[in-house]
Amino acid sequence: MLAVQRDAPGAILMDTDPAALWGILEDERAAAHREEGFILVNLGNQHTLGVLLRGEHILGLFEHHTVPMTPEKLRGLVDGLRAGTLTHEEVFDDHGHGAFVGPEYAPGTGFDFVAVTGPQRHLAADLGYHPAAPYGDMMLTGSFGLVAATRRLLRAE
Repeated sequence: MLAVQRDAPGAILMDTDPAALWGILEDERAAAHREEGFILVNLGNQHTLGVLLRGEHILGLFEHHTVPMTPEKLRGLVDGLRAGTLTHEEVFDDHGHGAFVGPEYAPGTGFDFVAVTGPQRHLAADLGYHPAAPYGDMMLTGSFGLVAATRRLLRAE
């Protein structure tokens, strides 16, 4: 990304995981749960990122590698995140990157809805999670997310 910024000063760049999460927010069904709080998950080719989001606030997250991910492991990560019991050590010791749940998160207050996207979303196919497809096209979730984040960034300036 630094090389692109050197070659294209002022370019707006974003990693694929957060872009996909921003894109989930463009899915009408998922976005309807934003104020009560919900869990967003991007199942990428290399990494899986899950976030507890309420309104504009990320209250917790985990990042793991996708290659060893199974539906059972994914359910455990999502359930632990929702319960507020998922620890950094638990994820890191399983060869993931880690997890964090903020002290302001109160388990049991929403977060029943889970929306997933990403090229490995088939791992969640039987878990009852919502397959986010903003504007009807899951393949462009990250692109829609980059546009949404850029609009937000430009409004903040």
